[in-house]
Amino acid sequence: NVYEKQLLTIQLIFIASTMLLSAYNFLQGVRLMTHAGFMFPVSTTDTKVDKIMRQSQNCQWVGLRWMYISLGPIAWTIGGGWSFLLAAMLLLVFFRSIDK
Repeated sequence: NVYEKQLLTIQLIFIASTMLLSAYNFLQGVRLMTHAGFMFPVSTTDTKVDKIMRQSQNCQWVGLRWMYISLGPIAWTIGGGWSFLLAAMLLLVFFRSIDK
């Protein structure tokens, strides 16, 4: 069926895009950490390294969030609309519990 093929294509695009965004943010975090470790001497008074490490931590959190968000489209592809609804509700509860 043409409709089912189009739906599967859309689902796979959503999964791929969220996973790519997750990987991109993780890689940016690693790049920043490597830059901070090799380019600057580590000292207790330097704020450049602290700023870069905070940016790296933020990139890692964003990457982790995109990875968690990808669970929604994965559930949609595997189990249909009801499993997507359940995954979305569980993710909402999860994100509300970890946000400060």
